[in-house]
Amino acid sequence: MGIGVVLVVDTVAVGMITRDSVKQRGVGVLSLVLRRLLSEVPNVTRIIISDASRDGTLRFIANYAARHGVEVLPIADNVGSRAFARSQVVNAFLNLTSDGYLLFLDDDAVLRRGWWVEAANLLNSGCHAVWGVNWDYHPGRMRVLAQLGMNPLDFYIEAFRRRGGTHDLLLTRDAVVKLAKHLPIPTWLHIYEDAFIKNALETEGIRICINKVGIIHMSMNSSGGYLGNIIDAGVRSLARARVIAAARRVYGIDEYGIYRDAELTPNLHDPYHLLYAILLKIYSRLITL
Repeated sequence: MGIGVVLVVDTVAVGMITRDSVKQRGVGVLSLVLRRLLSEVPNVTRIIISDASRDGTLRFIANYAARHGVEVLPIADNVGSRAFARSQVVNAFLNLTSDGYLLFLDDDAVLRRGWWVEAANLLNSGCHAVWGVNWDYHPGRMRVLAQLGMNPLDFYIEAFRRRGGTHDLLLTRDAVVKLAKHLPIPTWLHIYEDAFIKNALETEGIRICINKVGIIHMSMNSSGGYLGNIIDAGVRSLARARVIAAARRVYGIDEYGIYRDAELTPNLHDPYHLLYAILLKIYSRLITL
C-alpha cells in the first residue's frame, strides 16, 4: 500500500553524524549550519548525534542547542563508519522519539533561505523523501562545469540520481519505518551509505523529490584553486575507479556501491577481498567526510 499525502504540521528531529567537526569545519561553519537550521526549519525538537569526536564537537552542539531550547540525543560511535552512524540515528529516531520527520543534515550543509518552504510544498504534494541540491560554496567545480558546457543544476541532480545523498535528506516517519526494514547498513560501505539509503527507499516505492533551493555545501573543493580542483578531482576519480573495479570483482557491487550479494564479510585469505578492503580505506581518507 502506498503512503498518503501528509500535512506539514508535525515536529522535526535532526540527525547528524559528526567526527571532529569543530576541528574539521571550524566553529564559524558549524555555528552557521546550526543557526540556519533553527531559523529555517520550524518545530525542531531535538538533534540526534552519532558522534565519534575527540575535539568537543558534541559539547559545542549540545550547548548551542540548549540555548535555543532544542534537546540533544547523543549516541557514541565506536565504529567510525558513516554507515554505522546512519543506522544508529534511524534506530534512535524510531525508538526514542515520536517526531513526524527526520532530517539528516551534515555538519557542512547550510540550508539556503526558502529551503523549508520548498520542502513543505513537496511534502504536501505527496513526497515522503526530499533531497536538496548541494550547491558548492567554493567555485572550483562550477568553473569546471562551465568550461565543459554543463548546467550545474543538471549535474547535481544527475549525481544524486546515480549515487544518492544525505547532506540534507528529509524523511517522513513512514518513510523512516520503511527504510529501517533494510538496516543495518553494512559498515564497510562507509561513505557509500547514502547510495544504500536511496536504493532502500526506492525499493520500498518511495519517490525522492528534489528541493532545488538546496543547501550550500561548505567543504567541497576547499582549496578553491582551479588547478587544485582539477588535481583533487583526478585523484578522487582514480581512487574511486579502483575501488569500484575491486568491489565489482569481489562482491558484484554496482557502480555506486549497492551490493547485490548477501555475503559481505571480507575473506582475509582472498587477495581480492584484501585489495578491496585496502582500497576502500584509502579512498575513504581521500573524501571529505
